[in-house]
Amino acid sequence: MLRLSLVGMNPKKLQETSYGVIPLKKVAAQWQVLLIQMNAGHWSFPKGHPEIGESALETARRELFEETRLSISRVLVEVPFEENYQFTKNTNLINKKVFYFLAEVSGNVTVQKEEIQAFKWISPIDAINSLTFLEDKILFKQILFFLS
Repeated sequence: MLRLSLVGMNPKKLQETSYGVIPLKKVAAQWQVLLIQMNAGHWSFPKGHPEIGESALETARRELFEETRLSISRVLVEVPFEENYQFTKNTNLINKKVFYFLAEVSGNVTVQKEEIQAFKWISPIDAINSLTFLEDKILFKQILFFLS
């Protein structure tokens, strides 16, 4: 994802919404969080756009499975965490909202090679430093508060 200045441009303003999962698992009674590295290079969480007729949670489940082959075992918070940011794409200004479900997951990770180049399970504290974008870091600080 490229975030650029729009000085001198006349972009269209578009709204985009995605749904995702912040995947957690317990290792020796401690939480670990899964981060994925997109082919573009940034570290984040699995997410994507809804298909026609899908609910927010259905979209998040599907995207998690498509991108990692993991399944949700238990949603930890019914109300998703919300993230808002802007970026440009083809000179258009995109106002993006992402709703993340905090969930315990199961299975073995197999990443979708078309979108993802790497993954790592790390401690929640270490996740703050590994996330690429400020918006993800701010969001995850809210999750740290919830987990503590």
